Amino acid sequence: PRFSDLYFKVSMNVSPQTIISTHGLLAHDELDFTEPEKIEHVENSNTSGYLWVRALHTWSGDLFSDTVLSGGRIHRSRRGVAEPDDIQVRVTDDRDVTFLGLRHDMSWQASDRQLLKFGFDMRRLLAEYDYSNIEEETGTPRSDLLLRPGGNSFAVYMAYRSGLGRNFAAEVGLRWDSQTYIGDSQISPRLNGIWRLGERSELRLGLGDSYQSQRINELQVEDGVTDFVPAELSRQVDLTFQHGFQGGLGFRADIYYRRLTDVQPHYENNIDRLELFPEAEPDRVLVAPDESRLRGMELLLSSSPGRRFNWWVSYTLSEAEDHIAGMDVPRSWDQRHAGRFLLGYRPNRNWMLSLSGSVHSGWPLTPITGEVITQPDGSLDIDEVLGPRNSERLSTYARLDLKVSRTFTLSSGRLRLDLDVLNLTDRENACCVDEFIFSLNPDGTITEQREIDNWLGITPSFTVVWAW
Repeated sequence: PRFSDLYFKVSMNVSPQTIISTHGLLAHDELDFTEPEKIEHVENSNTSGYLWVRALHTWSGDLFSDTVLSGGRIHRSRRGVAEPDDIQVRVTDDRDVTFLGLRHDMSWQASDRQLLKFGFDMRRLLAEYDYSNIEEETGTPRSDLLLRPGGNSFAVYMAYRSGLGRNFAAEVGLRWDSQTYIGDSQISPRLNGIWRLGERSELRLGLGDSYQSQRINELQVEDGVTDFVPAELSRQVDLTFQHGFQGGLGFRADIYYRRLTDVQPHYENNIDRLELFPEAEPDRVLVAPDESRLRGMELLLSSSPGRRFNWWVSYTLSEAEDHIAGMDVPRSWDQRHAGRFLLGYRPNRNWMLSLSGSVHSGWPLTPITGEVITQPDGSLDIDEVLGPRNSERLSTYARLDLKVSRTFTLSSGRLRLDLDVLNLTDRENACCVDEFIFSLNPDGTITEQREIDNWLGITPSFTVVWAW
């Protein structure tokens, strides 16, 4: 893999009331990968360029505005050969997105206890999908699509915040969104509140509707999808409690519940989700839930910030399920238990060392079982039977990561060198099942074997960042 990024920013004070800054970002990455002892390979590249101009203006002591004019282009390319069921197919997948946008936000501090915010966001969007999936031997196209969708997205919002007494404040908001390339629009009401329980404690509540519309570059054309779908609705409640102990120790607890309706259907691989071209595999299925539910609790304990030695540790208990055909099915990324930690040490302003770790329950797995059948000639054979979706789980995932950073102050700027080592212990973490293998024993029983694919082992990377 090869990565490169270039970012620049130029700011100027046009007047005591106005600051204008120009920003640019150019990023490019490439990945060439060939599976060992297989003909399958992929060449993947992503190139993106963004340019935006931001104007901050103070109209009066109580009225402020933030205006951003932006534009950019994103190109993604994925090419190579897949070999599903020993049939070679050549895949070409090129996608381009061009956008031009204008966002304007206003803030009016009506009084010490009242704040009014309002604004709009509009974008012109153009995309192009050029996808083909062709059998190498016969030249027969499995899929051949060329799409050029285009349209606009609009958003208008307003929020009012008010202090209700010394220790309580609330904010109500309303947002309207529209996407012409989908022909859809949404209205989202929201309510937030904060209650200070003392000098070191506070309780926050958030509830409302949140819509997730399909972006213009999110069509799954690799699976033959050519039409956008309406936005997905999440009705959610979030509750957060924070407390700061004497000495700087901090504690935070989050509880959330989200019910999703109008869930956007999507395609997944039932068995092996780590494929170079997953859409070419025979275990590809459509997942179309009637609704979904996400709920969980996270506990976080952290040290005082700003010290040479710092740390934090967290635990999460969560559940993510789809309701499909009357049954609750875990989502493919569902992990009931998860823990993370970080130990950091900064001996001086130029050095930084950190050790982090994560562990979580194994991801769901759809099993396959073998069933003995009798052929017309009387011989015995094995028929593979797909089990209930995501009804089993892979082994527990655990990983340690190390990072060392060194910063140099130069006459022409600052140079930072980063060394990252992922999966420091080289642990084998299962990601999926590559293949279920069944063999028929002389006594008529079946022996099952699973070939497990793992995520990457120990993976070092070196990064150079020069800022001037």
